[in-house]
Amino acid sequence: MQWAAGVAALALAAGACAQADGARRGDGSRPRPDASSARRSEADAPRPAPAVAADPRPCAREPADEAAFYELAVRAPHGRWLGGDLPASIDLGDGRVLWLFGDTLVGALGGDGSLAPGTRYWHNTALVQVGGCVDFLDTGGPSWLAIPDTPDWWWPSGGYVRDDIVHVFVQRVTRTGPGVFDFRPVSAEMVRLRLADLGVIDATPLPHQERLWATSVVTRGRWAYLYGGTHAPGPDTFIARAPADDPRGPWRFWDGARWAPDPAVARPVLSHPPFNNPHMAVLPDGGFLAVAKDRELIGSDVIGWTARAPQGPWRPLRAPLVTPPPPAPGSHTYMGVAHPAVALAGGAVLVSWNIGSLSTDVAAAHAAGYGPRFDAVELPTRGCERARERCG
Repeated sequence: MQWAAGVAALALAAGACAQADGARRGDGSRPRPDASSARRSEADAPRPAPAVAADPRPCAREPADEAAFYELAVRAPHGRWLGGDLPASIDLGDGRVLWLFGDTLVGALGGDGSLAPGTRYWHNTALVQVGGCVDFLDTGGPSWLAIPDTPDWWWPSGGYVRDDIVHVFVQRVTRTGPGVFDFRPVSAEMVRLRLADLGVIDATPLPHQERLWATSVVTRGRWAYLYGGTHAPGPDTFIARAPADDPRGPWRFWDGARWAPDPAVARPVLSHPPFNNPHMAVLPDGGFLAVAKDRELIGSDVIGWTARAPQGPWRPLRAPLVTPPPPAPGSHTYMGVAHPAVALAGGAVLVSWNIGSLSTDVAAAHAAGYGPRFDAVELPTRGCERARERCG
């Protein structure tokens, strides 16, 4: 990435200036190098993550700790990948971050920057990030994860790694008409991938379908916490927990006081009328952050809640996390997501939202700037003394 390379060049230049101006004794002579100190510094330096060490490309060692990097990364083509929405991010634990996208423009750009003939939507795609390198997992189509022998598709919602297996949670969706909003979620399912090469192991429906579970998933200790809502848009978010090693069961549901085996007793842990689709994340300090686009297409802000436990109580933040610019005519903003899988400078958290088109035409979507936008916000759970204007 040119942006990341520029940051690296500035950092090297700043380091060179500091050596030239400050590395002299009082008599003006340069100090002799201390070989033992140099050896200690090399030994104390953090070792690169396995994926970084194994990647020979210079971009793998470039910094990716500013929101501007991700803003540029999702607007630049990566092979045939031209932009997609959602996204969710999974720290693979080896220096890689797996970025999951929903509907994605896949094809090519013409010389004038317009979409070339043959560009179409895939219903899900993935990018793999190593440092400042970003690569498209191009499986040839019709999607990264395709459901055989059916017109239905999967939209990913998130996931995590456990015992060299990547658990990716998806919503199975079917089309109900020709319009941009003519679709219906059918079920919640899980696709397991091999960590080494991200190849598919298997796919299976989740054991409970009375609600649309796993719209957001986090882990703590031995548990996976699966959030969900009603199949039709509504204000309430519920929570279930399952063993993280195998989230296919057994499940327990939060009834407002304890974890119970009966899904019928589940009570909402977060409500935001008239409808709400929050994305939950675990922050570096151990707290929890829920992020949502306020009333999706209706509201203007990306809003948030914090909690010290996955079931809450969830505390609304007084101020929006981000107020995106108003969308252009024929487009809209939607779907707020937090990305603690990447570490930003200064301890900020990366937050995204999306710009979408009200048309199903791929050229209209591209012209509207289809895809996510990013911003860095201060972690609101790191003490209200640091962010009083956001603390409830």
